[in-house]
Amino acid sequence: IGLLDFLPSSGGGEGESSGGGDVSSLRTLRVLRPLRAITKFPKLRFLIVLLLQCVPMLSNVMGLCCFLFFVFGILGVQLCQGVLRGRCYNFDDGVALDYLCTYGAGKVKCPDNYECLLLAENPGLGNINFDSIGGAMVTIFLVMTMEGWAEILYWIQDAYSESMFIYFVVLIFVGPIFAIQLFLVVISNKYAQTEQSLKGLEVSTVAEGGLEGGGADANL
Repeated sequence: IGLLDFLPSSGGGEGESSGGGDVSSLRTLRVLRPLRAITKFPKLRFLIVLLLQCVPMLSNVMGLCCFLFFVFGILGVQLCQGVLRGRCYNFDDGVALDYLCTYGAGKVKCPDNYECLLLAENPGLGNINFDSIGGAMVTIFLVMTMEGWAEILYWIQDAYSESMFIYFVVLIFVGPIFAIQLFLVVISNKYAQTEQSLKGLEVSTVAEGGLEGGGADANL
């Protein structure tokens, strides 16, 4: 039971002072009370300390992931800049067909009297694109989550080239498969090192206790 437990659970009536807002703000700190369980459960405390100790090494892995984002983003911009904005426009009335098209080696060609022009909005409310390094990195992040990445692959194949599957396969191998494994390896190695150091500390403590006990018996 702490001091925050004794704070009133509701505001006063008409006579509530101007400091009631401050009391209400302090009352919200009661949501932090479950954190006291960390001190009561040694295993939980061990895991929290372990994660905090892993932060420096995890930051290095995060830096590597950002570097990969940047490299694949530059490659995507060089290859696919603007291709997701292609639509088939009619020469006579300017009507556009509602599907992606290609002006190069993509799968979807425009019918007669239509021309593929890069005038439409990008998919995903304009967020999925390779028009800039920022948009490319957002698209790469979506691909690395492996949610809806196949649809993005089909769009690129329709608008640019079927061989772009190589780009996405390498991206998924380097991202969700390789980078995520690096995070797990860092945490696993740190866990093994911390556990080994704790065991060594326990052994040394027991040995010191034994030596003190033996010295006391000799004095008797």
